[in-house]
Amino acid sequence: MRFGLLGPLLVEAAGTSVPVASGRQRALLAALLLQPGQVVSADTLVRHVWGDDPPANARAALQVHISRLRRALDGHGPERVVHRPPGYLIALAPGDELDLAEFDAAIAAADEAASTRDTAAEVAHLGRALALWRGPALPDIESTSEVAQLLDERHLNAIERRVDAELSLGRHAEVVPELRALTARHPLRERLWAQLMLALAASGQQADALSTYDRARKRLVADLGVEPGAELRAAHQRVLRPERDPAPAVAPAQLPAGSPAFTGRGTYLDRLDAARGATASTVGVCAIVGTAGVGKTALAVHWGHTARRHFPDGQLYVNMRGFATTPPVPPAEALAVFLRALGVPPERIPSDVDEAAGLFRSLLAGKRVLVVLDNVAGANQVRPLIPGSAGCFVLVTSRNHLSGLVARDGADRLALDTMPPAEARALLVHTLGAARVDADPPAAAALAQACAHLPLALRIVAAKLADEPRRGIADLAAALRGPDGLAALELNGDSAVWSAFELSEATLAPAAARLFALLGLAPTADFTAATAGALTGLTPAEGGRLLRTLAAAHLLDEVGPGRFACHDLLRRYAVSRAEERYGEPERAAAVRRLIDWYVHTTDAAAQAMYPYRIRLHPPTPPESTFDDVSAAAGWLDDEADNLVLVARSAAGGAHRPASWLLADMLRGYYSVSGRRADWLSTGEAGLRAAIAEGDLRGQAAMHLNLGAVYMRDGAGELARTHFEELLDLARRIAWSDGEGAALGLLGNAYRQLGRTDQAERYLRDASEHFEKMGQIPLLAGSLGNLGLALRELGRLSEAHDCHERALALYRKIGSRYGEAMGLGNLGEIYHDLGDNEAALDHLVRALDLHREVSDRTGEAESRRILATVHRDAGRYDEALADGRYALAFARETGVPQAETVALETVASIHLATGDTRTAADLYEQALALAEDTGERYPAVQARLGLARARAALGEAASAGELATEANRLATAYHYPLLATEAQTLLH
Repeated sequence: MRFGLLGPLLVEAAGTSVPVASGRQRALLAALLLQPGQVVSADTLVRHVWGDDPPANARAALQVHISRLRRALDGHGPERVVHRPPGYLIALAPGDELDLAEFDAAIAAADEAASTRDTAAEVAHLGRALALWRGPALPDIESTSEVAQLLDERHLNAIERRVDAELSLGRHAEVVPELRALTARHPLRERLWAQLMLALAASGQQADALSTYDRARKRLVADLGVEPGAELRAAHQRVLRPERDPAPAVAPAQLPAGSPAFTGRGTYLDRLDAARGATASTVGVCAIVGTAGVGKTALAVHWGHTARRHFPDGQLYVNMRGFATTPPVPPAEALAVFLRALGVPPERIPSDVDEAAGLFRSLLAGKRVLVVLDNVAGANQVRPLIPGSAGCFVLVTSRNHLSGLVARDGADRLALDTMPPAEARALLVHTLGAARVDADPPAAAALAQACAHLPLALRIVAAKLADEPRRGIADLAAALRGPDGLAALELNGDSAVWSAFELSEATLAPAAARLFALLGLAPTADFTAATAGALTGLTPAEGGRLLRTLAAAHLLDEVGPGRFACHDLLRRYAVSRAEERYGEPERAAAVRRLIDWYVHTTDAAAQAMYPYRIRLHPPTPPESTFDDVSAAAGWLDDEADNLVLVARSAAGGAHRPASWLLADMLRGYYSVSGRRADWLSTGEAGLRAAIAEGDLRGQAAMHLNLGAVYMRDGAGELARTHFEELLDLARRIAWSDGEGAALGLLGNAYRQLGRTDQAERYLRDASEHFEKMGQIPLLAGSLGNLGLALRELGRLSEAHDCHERALALYRKIGSRYGEAMGLGNLGEIYHDLGDNEAALDHLVRALDLHREVSDRTGEAESRRILATVHRDAGRYDEALADGRYALAFARETGVPQAETVALETVASIHLATGDTRTAADLYEQALALAEDTGERYPAVQARLGLARARAALGEAASAGELATEANRLATAYHYPLLATEAQTLLH
């Protein structure tokens, strides 16, 4: 039998629930199971069953419930509830299972691993312990609430311990989503908040980490009336570590978990050790090549884990999908994955593959890093991903021989053969046990032979045998060699494992077999219950059930909570089954359902996150919506990689409109998430699809998309070219929203280029256009941009009026996001006008609204402006705190324009406090960044600031040169206020 306390009380026999209906009996059984094999006194049992209010005849009533409990368990083995003075005990029979005992055993194993500093094993044991939990402990037994609380506390302690261990392994970004959910469920648990802060800071999200502390502190003060404790305060101090004493860089650890069934391959492991040892003066490259299913990935990952100590600066891994049914990973995309892991903000990752490769090599210079490139199609996929630093080692796996990589790049080639008989037997013993294998050695040898000694096939059939303990090995070997087994066919790579796949598939119900076949057609890297439901036309609940069935049949692996994937060879097998069983119309309909689901769900997410943004919509509205912005953003984060694959796949097939629809819907998400490489990739795919389809509106939307990418990069000229294409197309097809957007975006592009007089004209045209069309949200945004341009032109009164009008419109339509932006813009104008009291009032209200709508970008900008207000009021500590927050957020998100102005703000505070050398250094950084990105107004500001700093340092000649150049540029760009400031410095 199986008993469970880690969730609702569970009693099962042979997989069937055993009813224990009475609440008293359930409480009694739970009390006994808490101490299996130990006598629990009658008085203790009475307290468990009736709490503090037992009946007068409690002892007699207890005996009645004991008798009834025994009857409920009768027929399922020997008597379990036994009388032993002064009470009773539950004796578990051999084969009985109790989840609490399994939990304790896993925790003990984790303790043992921790004592030997094997953190990876500790994480694995803790994960096994936590997987036993089915929800809060014993929620269905009221009288055990105190015991349940103690069990739930143990659960939380194990979670926190596992998170600590994962953080020590460098898995910071991986645990952030879980910690966000945990702090939401347990908002008064300070250790979880501290872990979330440290994980965010270590993954480059320092600003978010500081906001997290603020939220935690407010909740503790509001609910408990206490300030944060020592652990949370210590985490706060670690995040606030000064720039001159940065936290140590975190080494990436991207290797997948190794297979517990890995056996043998000693000769190949030795050869890999030798290849690594020969790389003292150059970067090493080794290619593991061999047929499908021979264990290339397993060997590479296993060796990578054993060799970790030789690569203290990290291990990078990417599945290049060279032989998958989805498109191969381009080198630029793989470089983006690596650069993000190395701490490069997404917005700063170059889209050009040569530039990205150069940055990659620079970051790895002088470091010792292992790079594993799995499932590579050819040498061209590999070359941009090879570091240039001695001590680094690149491990490639491929079904191809990669002769070009050997000849041109000097790679070692390791041809992996099938498993020899002794190693095949060892693999079977690992899964089935020595007794079962040794009971019939010829059958075990025949089974290995039937699987062509391929590890993938052997693992699948061994797992099946483990699930059928009464089935003989000889019987299974005969089935594999029978007339229906494809192993009888000529060995040609894949066919050797087809029979093993058939064996697992043969036991599936029709619905599961259909899903498995259709999964091969899905243009995604992994699957969820919702995507499985969309692909098959079933509900998500049915799709999830079928995915778990396929995982139980060893045809899928659960690669994350609720996310499943499979070996690319299994996907090819699935495709073959789909092509054999279903006609083209049915296959096309399945893919269409999936793509339509992605389009409509993305549309719903876009509507939740940015309802007033100009964008395209699918022909029919989405069937479901997201409850809030957080849920929509979370779904987009989870599906980000799949959305890129779907958009690119659709661009080259029968579903081209989906490509540009997805790219356009994702524009807002990409603008706040910083996934620049994905933004550019989907935009370019969408434009190709729209041109191929001859769809002018799709082309216009993609020019808007690509222009926005380049605008974000500071590439104003490239952005202007796309926006001019957008304006031309929008007018040709009478797309009014597109025309207004083009006018406004051209205004912003000209403003970025320093042609602010032209920017004003376009922005006024855009405002008039949206006003004529009655587009209030778009008019408000356009007026806000016009106000920014007028401020640069020195026309502060007109800028104030624009922002006031925009604010009124945002309030009229109930846009809290827009209201926050309008208040922030007005706060800056009031500061320019010298009214610091009004500026402070507007900015504080803006901050409250930014936080209410989770607009971190707006919050950072308002805090930057607030820093200047505090600076002018002499509140330098507050000014530095706000300025550093804005700078940390700009660096985290990789927006160079924001970083430039934040650097200038922090520099100005240091200058005001007399820390002139620091101010000069920061102004120099700001000037270099502004010139790199082509930002005119910030570049002039930085020159003026640097001139003031140099003058304070006694470097009059340099200060004069800087002020002269600032005056020239300010005059040419029509920045009268900056020109006046420069002239004042010169006199």
